[in-house]
Amino acid sequence: MSEPDDRGVRISEASSLEEIRQIIVSADRDTLSGNDLLMASEVAWRQGGKDIGIAAMKMLVEREPQDASMQLRLANFLFQANEPLEAEKHCEKAIELAPDLEAAYLSLGQMRATRGDFEGAVEAGRAQERHCGASSILSYQVAQLLIHADKLDEALATVRKINDVGPPTKEALLLEAEIAQRLKLAHASTSAAERAFRLWPDSAATCARVGRLLCHFGQHRAAVPALRRAHALLPQDSSICHLLAIALRATGELRPALEAALAALSIKPDDAEYLYVAASLHDRLGEGEQALMQIRRVIALLPDRPQPRLTLAHMLSRAGDMEAAIATLVEAERLAPDERSIRDLRLSWLGEHGAGRRGRPEQAGRPIVLPPMPRARRRRHEPDAGRTFLESIAIQSRVLSALVMREFRHRAAHSRFGLLTVFIPVALNIFTLGVVMSVFNHGRAPIGEHLFFFYATGVMPFYLFLHVVDHSQNLFLDSTSVLQIPIINRLDLVLSAAIAELLIMTAAVVVTFGIFALISYGPQSDNQIECVFAMVAVWLFAFGVGLISAVMTNLYRPWAHGWLIVQRFLYFLSGVFFIPLNMPGWVREPLSWNPLLQGIEWFRTGFFVHYDPPWLSKSYLVGAAFATIIVGLMLERGLRRKMKAL
Repeated sequence: MSEPDDRGVRISEASSLEEIRQIIVSADRDTLSGNDLLMASEVAWRQGGKDIGIAAMKMLVEREPQDASMQLRLANFLFQANEPLEAEKHCEKAIELAPDLEAAYLSLGQMRATRGDFEGAVEAGRAQERHCGASSILSYQVAQLLIHADKLDEALATVRKINDVGPPTKEALLLEAEIAQRLKLAHASTSAAERAFRLWPDSAATCARVGRLLCHFGQHRAAVPALRRAHALLPQDSSICHLLAIALRATGELRPALEAALAALSIKPDDAEYLYVAASLHDRLGEGEQALMQIRRVIALLPDRPQPRLTLAHMLSRAGDMEAAIATLVEAERLAPDERSIRDLRLSWLGEHGAGRRGRPEQAGRPIVLPPMPRARRRRHEPDAGRTFLESIAIQSRVLSALVMREFRHRAAHSRFGLLTVFIPVALNIFTLGVVMSVFNHGRAPIGEHLFFFYATGVMPFYLFLHVVDHSQNLFLDSTSVLQIPIINRLDLVLSAAIAELLIMTAAVVVTFGIFALISYGPQSDNQIECVFAMVAVWLFAFGVGLISAVMTNLYRPWAHGWLIVQRFLYFLSGVFFIPLNMPGWVREPLSWNPLLQGIEWFRTGFFVHYDPPWLSKSYLVGAAFATIIVGLMLERGLRRKMKAL
């Protein structure tokens, strides 16, 4: 702006708002100098005359339209007067006049972000980087704007430039961890958080953030050191104590976990979530009275939640007070009438303990159980061990049959064709494999003269193994409501899923090879009993691997992703579309150690009479099957207390 002259009426800080108004609207306003107009805008703004201040600034901008600083000053006045669109126009004009005016870009970004135009605010930040130079502070602000604009991938790339190119900052590393968490990139999130923890181990905010992220992704053992450090730095933060209790509980350190939970309660004694964790820890440590006291406080704080009452019912049942436990389940069922698991649990307990209440009047509010028909008195005698064993076998059979029927209903629930959809993937696989391999093998099968028949003998056992493992590995996480029924345990779930798959694939084998027999396609053989033995052996091996996979997936989520990679390799290494006879010895020898290849080769010997491979070892497959089952049972038993129930 050019130097203002000293002519005309001068305005000072002592001028009143009314005096300034009169001068601004008078005929002599053109005689005001630039300094007078600046003083008028400042004094009027301080005295609450926003309209007068804006009018003075507009007069000044009209006199000096090429002055970028005056354009920016007017834009800030308009923005504070709640005229954002007009303010943005003058801000853009200031940038046009002075592309290197950094304050104009900052003001424009703030204006656009305030009215919700986050993409426009990002454009202002990018333009500032181009014309004024990049900086870690500016990149951090742009990343935050990108988060608000729901462009998380761009935000992650932007904040990574700060941490990977230049020296990282604590705020940038924590922001990277937060963005990666929202994108469900567990490794990237925890890596950034742990990096911040290593660089700033004495920062309470960093330690707390790292602990929360690691707990969020289930890495509780790695979260414990960060949470303990955060607790030492912020001993009065109840949320850190609570997270520390959860992490220690997940790692099996129950007594330190209880101490952390009680520390959180000492800070916030009426927090229902803290009380619930303390109650569960008291219960797992065998301190029943304290557990009951804490869970009753939770119910008093959350009278409309059914879950605390369900937990109380389990505690009462373990304490032997079944009447109170069943009454508590009735209250929980009243709060959640659509929750079938609560009803099933109540009916199960009534069936088991209803006979002990025979002949006693029911109290008000307690469930009424109809007494059975009177029977002739019998002399009391000690229960027979053999009879008890047979009864337990009968009960277990009913449980497994019910779970198998549940599996069938679940498979048929999403299709009008029901279980017929099970055969479609198998048939498509056989057909596709036969067509593709006929191109490479010129229509000749490695064994026999029927290409599709040969591939069917490889696909059927492989699909049996694959389906059993795939349907077993997530059962412990997906069937928590079923596990609330005391008579059902985790082993029942895996066994029922394996039995269901065996029945389905047996039907698929019968239908497929029955059709081949009707159309006289394939070799004639009367040794199909070997196929049955091979299917049973493969099923036992699959059951053992499925049980191991179910335990490991519950404890370590990436196990499921690793299994997807393994099963792709198994498809090519298990002899589905080839036989080891056509391969050199140095390849055939390691392949023969694959139990699944042994099962497929065994299955083929039932159809191809003259096929007797020297590398086939039936005892090896059976031994591998029982070995995996034993390992799975040991893992389930040994890690039962550490498994999650999410």
